[in-house]
Amino acid sequence: MPRDIEGGTVVPNASRLTRDPKAGERILLDAAGVETWEEFERVEMGRPRVGEGRGPSPVIQTRIPQALKEQLDAYATDHGQKASEVVREALARFLRAA
Repeated sequence: MPRDIEGGTVVPNASRLTRDPKAGERILLDAAGVETWEEFERVEMGRPRVGEGRGPSPVIQTRIPQALKEQLDAYATDHGQKASEVVREALARFLRAA
């Protein structure tokens, strides 16, 4: 079967794919993790906000030396985090201590 699919000899049956018009709706609701359209309307798509509240999170950009970036990436990998998470934690600790 995989060879048939890769070779293009298996063609989907369009009537079968569209037999149940509610199937697409169910797939969308399942993907959003909700049961009803009312719940779906309350779901915000995209990345979750960092911190409390709604709307986009503020962005801070800065340049750092390559060696520091390599240390950051290594630390993040070793601790199972993203580099941005490490930077947020480090900044929060620094400001609490200031």
